[in-house]
Amino acid sequence: MPNSSTSTSTKSRLSIASFSLTHDKDAIKTYRRMANKTNNKDVQMTYCKYLLQVASIYETKDHTTNGGHKRKTAATAAAVAAASSPTIDKTRRRLLEEAEYWIEKLAASGYPEALYIKGMWHATNDHACVGLIYQGINHEKAFKCLRVAAKHGWVEASYQVARYWKDRGDYKKTLTNYKLAAHQGHVLANYKMAKILLRGQLGQKVNIKQGLEYLKSAADATSDDSAQASFDLSCVYSDDIEALGMERDCLASRKNVTMAMQYLLKAHRSGLVSAYHQLGKVYEYGLLDQVQDRSIAFENYSKAAEQGHAQAMLDVSRFYLQGVPGLAIPPHHELAFKWCQRSASHGLAQAEFALG
Repeated sequence: MPNSSTSTSTKSRLSIASFSLTHDKDAIKTYRRMANKTNNKDVQMTYCKYLLQVASIYETKDHTTNGGHKRKTAATAAAVAAASSPTIDKTRRRLLEEAEYWIEKLAASGYPEALYIKGMWHATNDHACVGLIYQGINHEKAFKCLRVAAKHGWVEASYQVARYWKDRGDYKKTLTNYKLAAHQGHVLANYKMAKILLRGQLGQKVNIKQGLEYLKSAADATSDDSAQASFDLSCVYSDDIEALGMERDCLASRKNVTMAMQYLLKAHRSGLVSAYHQLGKVYEYGLLDQVQDRSIAFENYSKAAEQGHAQAMLDVSRFYLQGVPGLAIPPHHELAFKWCQRSASHGLAQAEFALG
């Protein structure tokens, strides 16, 4: 089913307002007047998204989504900090109420993007929704809105509708909607289709050729949504298909170390934790035609470990036990023990065994 991360990533793409513009009351009044006077739904939707963007600037710590990863400029933070909390909440609520009015109005007229946003609000209980009808998750209302949005061609809605059909056990409709979204360039839909065909999921026969085509389409996308697909394709090119949970005899070797490194670095640039760990292995052992470099290996293991990768934690422990001369890090048994403990606390059997 839809999740808050999807909603958050969608909202980030709505960013259209500069900080200076958000504090120009005359500009907001002018924008509001335009939205009210025109019958152009595109203008009204743009104004609605503008209101949501302005409201996001007034988000307090309690309202921030995704564990506090909302970014503000120094100027924004200073201005918001200068206002009292009640004032911030009042301003934010007023902006959201107006945005909600426009979402309701546009959704009622059948505007696809508004229907999609309304559907995601119902699906995720998004903190940006202040109306009573959004105070709890309602998947039936969400599904209804998303299906209409998908029918009108909103690609994000098609992807979410596919997930709903999957939860309902209707795999035929699941595949129809995933394919529809994938053929319109939806990165995650392409990745879903790749996994389905490469593993024979949802009642489908394994189709390596088509599965790899979908995987490459997802991996070649420019957005960060392509990170996992890039990593998986790197595993294919490095002939490490076991890392993908696939049987060795179901996929003929497509080893290409140049392409493997290219896609691994692409996933790494997107910040994928498993890519940090894998790049650590590449440089520790000199894989993919790379020169061994324990310093680079340690740096990447550390980045993965700090983000909760259990195996990387154990690898960091190993490095502290031995020391890293290239980084002038001598053996440090206390840190080695600490990282081994952390790895074990994440359930890694090797770490538990090492601790005795």
